[in-house]
Amino acid sequence: MESKRYDILRRTGIRLLFLLLLTAAFSSCKVGKAYVRPAVELPVALPAGGDSISLGDWEWLDIYTDTYLQRLIGKALEHNKDMLIAAARIKEMAAQKRISVANLLPQLNGQLFAEREFENYRGEKPTQDNQLDAKLALTWELDLWGNLRWGKEAAVAEYLQTVEAQRAMQLTIIAEVASAYYELVTLDNELSIVKQTLQARQEGVRLARIRFEGGAYLGDLLPAGTGGGGAYGYTGAGPGT
Repeated sequence: MESKRYDILRRTGIRLLFLLLLTAAFSSCKVGKAYVRPAVELPVALPAGGDSISLGDWEWLDIYTDTYLQRLIGKALEHNKDMLIAAARIKEMAAQKRISVANLLPQLNGQLFAEREFENYRGEKPTQDNQLDAKLALTWELDLWGNLRWGKEAAVAEYLQTVEAQRAMQLTIIAEVASAYYELVTLDNELSIVKQTLQARQEGVRLARIRFEGGAYLGDLLPAGTGGGGAYGYTGAGPGT
């Protein structure tokens, strides 16, 4: 009687242990929940007169119409190492995305093997043995736990992330080149104004010297700001007085 009861308990314990192990195995293979986009409170309608087009959606050629600046930006985008790396990264992510999509499809593999063997034992008549072997295999992995589907979505997300990263880098380079260009143009304009002012002052001094040599008063000759007689405290007469 005792042995029978012990046997029943032992079997029950084995069944419970097996059930626990099976539950743990299935829980480890649980498919993750589908991504749900968080709710964002957006206005029902745009304000009257508002523009829904962002400046980032415009082509930079339409924003910067200066042809010289366009050439500078084009060269910066073409030869910038970070942009080249980003472009190569996009190609890599695009290939990875195609691979992840192809994993969901059936795969067909083929193999062809050919061999020719000559035999000539003891100088007898040689024989030739030809072998030709062909294999064709069709495989299709059943995505029971969503591993391939999640891998595909991850590859697509990484690809889009890489594209947006390159776009952000491109906007940054364009903005930096344009800012430096306009700063240089401003400095050139300021330098041109200074040169024109200096030329006007020099011309005023030349005319004052001519009049002074003709006998006019020095204080009445030089205009204000050119180092005239008022600045030097000179009110004397010219050589003709």
